[in-house]
Amino acid sequence: MITNEAVAQLQQILVGLSSSDNSIREKHEQAFEQNWISQPEVLFPSLCMVITMDQTPTSRSLAAIILRRVLGKSIPAPTGGKNVRLWSTLSADAQKNCGETLLNSWKGESVKEVRNKISDAIAEVARIVNLHEEWPQLLTLIWSVDVSQPSELIESSLRILAAVPECIQNQKGELVASYLIQFFNHAEVQVQLAAVKALCAVVSVSSDDKKQAYANIVNGIPNILAAFAQASAEEALTDCIQSIVEMADDCPKLFRPQATRLAPVLCAITDCKEGQFEDDTRSVALELLTTLVEVIPGTFKKQKELTGTVVILILKMISSGLDDGQEWYQITPDDEFEEEDLSLTAEAALDRVAIALGGKTLLPSLMSSIPGMIRSSEWKHRYGALRAIANMAEGCADLLEDRLEELLGLVWPSFKDAHPRVQYAACHALGQLCTDFAGPLQEHFAQQCLASLVGVLVSSNQPRVQCHAAAALINFAEGVDSAIISPVLDGLLDRLVSLLGTSTLYLQEQVIASMAAFSSASGVSFSRFLPQVIPLLMNCLTSNLDKSYRQLQCRALEAVTMVALAVGKEHFRPYSQPLLDVMVKLQQAEHDSDDLILDYLAPSWVRICQVLETEFSPFIPLVLPRLLSDAAADPDIAVIDAANPTAEDDYDPNEWEFATIRGRRLGIHTATLDNKCAAVENLAVYIATLQKDFAPFAEQTFSTVLPLVSFTMHEGVQSASVEALASLIKVVYEAGKPSNLATVKSMTQQSLTAMLSQLQESGDSEVLVSILDAMADICNISSGEILPEGLLYQSFDAINALLTILMRSQSRSSAQVDEDEEDDEEKRAEDDENVMYGITRLAAALFKCFKEASLAPSETLLKFCLGCIMPGKSGLLPHRHAALCILDDLVHWLGVHTFPIRDHVAQSFAKGLVDEDPDNRQAAVFGVGMCSEHAPSVYEQFCRDSKAPSVITVTDNAMSAVARICQAYGVDLKTVLPIWITGLPVTHDEAEAPTVYKWLLTLLGNGDISVTDEQGTHILRALVEVLVKNCIADPTLKNQIKSAAASLQQQLSPDLTQSAISGFTPEQLAKLSQ
Repeated sequence: MITNEAVAQLQQILVGLSSSDNSIREKHEQAFEQNWISQPEVLFPSLCMVITMDQTPTSRSLAAIILRRVLGKSIPAPTGGKNVRLWSTLSADAQKNCGETLLNSWKGESVKEVRNKISDAIAEVARIVNLHEEWPQLLTLIWSVDVSQPSELIESSLRILAAVPECIQNQKGELVASYLIQFFNHAEVQVQLAAVKALCAVVSVSSDDKKQAYANIVNGIPNILAAFAQASAEEALTDCIQSIVEMADDCPKLFRPQATRLAPVLCAITDCKEGQFEDDTRSVALELLTTLVEVIPGTFKKQKELTGTVVILILKMISSGLDDGQEWYQITPDDEFEEEDLSLTAEAALDRVAIALGGKTLLPSLMSSIPGMIRSSEWKHRYGALRAIANMAEGCADLLEDRLEELLGLVWPSFKDAHPRVQYAACHALGQLCTDFAGPLQEHFAQQCLASLVGVLVSSNQPRVQCHAAAALINFAEGVDSAIISPVLDGLLDRLVSLLGTSTLYLQEQVIASMAAFSSASGVSFSRFLPQVIPLLMNCLTSNLDKSYRQLQCRALEAVTMVALAVGKEHFRPYSQPLLDVMVKLQQAEHDSDDLILDYLAPSWVRICQVLETEFSPFIPLVLPRLLSDAAADPDIAVIDAANPTAEDDYDPNEWEFATIRGRRLGIHTATLDNKCAAVENLAVYIATLQKDFAPFAEQTFSTVLPLVSFTMHEGVQSASVEALASLIKVVYEAGKPSNLATVKSMTQQSLTAMLSQLQESGDSEVLVSILDAMADICNISSGEILPEGLLYQSFDAINALLTILMRSQSRSSAQVDEDEEDDEEKRAEDDENVMYGITRLAAALFKCFKEASLAPSETLLKFCLGCIMPGKSGLLPHRHAALCILDDLVHWLGVHTFPIRDHVAQSFAKGLVDEDPDNRQAAVFGVGMCSEHAPSVYEQFCRDSKAPSVITVTDNAMSAVARICQAYGVDLKTVLPIWITGLPVTHDEAEAPTVYKWLLTLLGNGDISVTDEQGTHILRALVEVLVKNCIADPTLKNQIKSAAASLQQQLSPDLTQSAISGFTPEQLAKLSQ
């Protein structure tokens, strides 16, 4: 029972909480926590009464805010166990009464700001209630609001719906759409805005089959945006566009019919008259436009005129808002002008649009505009053109590689431009091209690249330009052959060393990074520079500098360890001890949590470990504790007020990602996750490098890494953890077998259980492939003695589940694919291919470990493989190849035990021999070899029939295919040749015979074939037969075959020579001398 006294006391608390005096406010906060939180049966009804009856708007508003905050507060459950929400401790009657009071308060509230706070509280109640049941009174309230009622009431009702759209997700989509559409034509801007935000929220929680019901409403969005822009309602316009971005990304099909109406509106907002809209508004309009291109690329590819307009707009935006003031020259490269945010947004937009649409669509528009911009007398246009080249390169790479010389012709002159910012942009463009066209650019244009970049280092007097040139050199070095840079390395290093004497700190840092990159590219040849470079780097690392030089020290640490890794242990040994002393001192020192050195120490230790190898073992106790701590760190998660538009401002957007989930804005600290992933990856390197020496640390490492297999918040953590576990099990097994076999078995059991669980639960292809590979590695550690019982069937059950998913995906790919989904479908097909090859590797390991016992459990897998290969089943090309590889391994490891399915296996290999893809033919030929080697009695008829008239042409074709494959890909000849030679002679397919005999002559000439008695006799007979049957038309090749046959006769005994030519008539043999 709620008393007036309790309500009065709460009102006094609220007055104190709203005081501007900190001491008074803190006193009442303590009183509230101590006296009210423990009495939810009194607290909630009292707050509701204050919201309803208090005469002061401030108190009513504060009561609604507090009610919303404490609704989800967790407290220990009265009966023990897990914590429960404070609201959940109320009786059902109390919850019902509070809900009704809130709804009545909302109806009766006359102050808009207070009603909005009550709306937020109602939404929070609904969010909790909807976890278990519906709140019919709330639905009645929402449906009762229509266009005839006051605009503030409508806005508040839509605010509730936007905050908790789940409350109507069980309603028919058409009903909700008809309810919302009435507000789209309302006279008040705020009502229209609220309606759009409610629509976006409702669509986000709707099932795919319901989303199409909202297509007609989306039809009104272009009109609303145009109206907001016309009315200069900028705040509403920005807010509205931001809401639409998420919906467009989530539901692209709804926007496809509206693209041609919506895009021009967004273009007009972005390209507005000067001063009409703030840059933030223009940026968000460009963001929505870019998102539309990304999610419905097929639509824009068809609308070439519209796409051209978008390209021209983006190019214009890149060049807009640029300032030539001195501030740009004085700030560090990491601090871009806020005034130039629109230009940077446009650059990112061009990159995304180019990737979405590709060169075929974009290049005509871009290449018709950029040359003119390069020739412009305005530096901003020249700058914009170069930035455009940098950002279009990746997306247009499919066509640009053939026009690379033309594109670079636009860039080279800009390195000598009179304006420093154009030189800066030229460095940026060339650096990006070095990344996107790594290989071709360095191979054909290395001298021009180096001359241009080093020229800027020498001639420019602007540190920012020099810094960017040094950064571009890193991009160049990453894709270059050491032979290309070796001749210029002396001059380049001299110039970089001279720049270390500059007074500009960030330039020094960049120069050190560039040195490190060229050491990695040069490898051992960089060792001649160690006496010059190492003292400089160690001086930067060890000097007693203040915190402003911390980044310089970090760069020096990174560089000196990269140099060590590049030149190797023996060359670096004279310099290793001083470096190790410094690193030990840094590792043992106390650091602030945000000290940059912590981010550089961990990877530097890893590099030193790779250099020293087992000599690094004494340092593991030093580095391991922090590494394990980082690996085990819990993720940082933040829940912020979704109704507060500035709530995310306190979080660095480069380190936090936010998403709206059930009406709440949830954020995750991605920097922490990345650090966690790096820690696990580093552990994997230590284990793989130190091998047995890591065994003493296996137990503590295992207990940290094992739970991370199921850490679904970061795929990289999962992938790294399974790799580490596989390596760890191998280390422990090899370090103490057989004494610690029980320990290894326990580790294996736990690891495989966790991996099998994730195989069934994970939907990420990279994680799946990592797990499949790790399981295969574990199976291959021993002959199966460490593997748990039941693994065979559990593994094939997991494989069968993956095959079901692959078959669904294949069916989807076989159906007509929406043009806007082509890129997604290609990515899915690539992911499926990777998973299938992961299955192939695991199946091979299982066949190897369990031999004939694996035949029955693999039945479903084998049926899948046969279905991919057999006539009438075209299958996806990668699946056919993987299927043939699985059959290869099956025959290899099971041999004669494949007897029950021999006919299917033989038919599959026969089909593969004439496959259109050379990789498939090679896999089939290898399979035939496995049949001959491991199960000759089972496949005798199949192998004998290879020379039967009905299939002889197929066999000849296969022989030619193998010859081509071996010459192109450098296949292991020791494995292939013994089988291939048995297929000679090739006499029926005269088109393929020259390929076979040219390669045979090459092999004989190079000494790749050991002419043993049996093998030499067979080859001589094959050479004689092809000459006798006159299968070679080329007289030169025919003479070469005659010479090879004569040479073989001299190497073989007379008896073997006679054996080789027996069966030929004197008339036939006479042809050999003609």
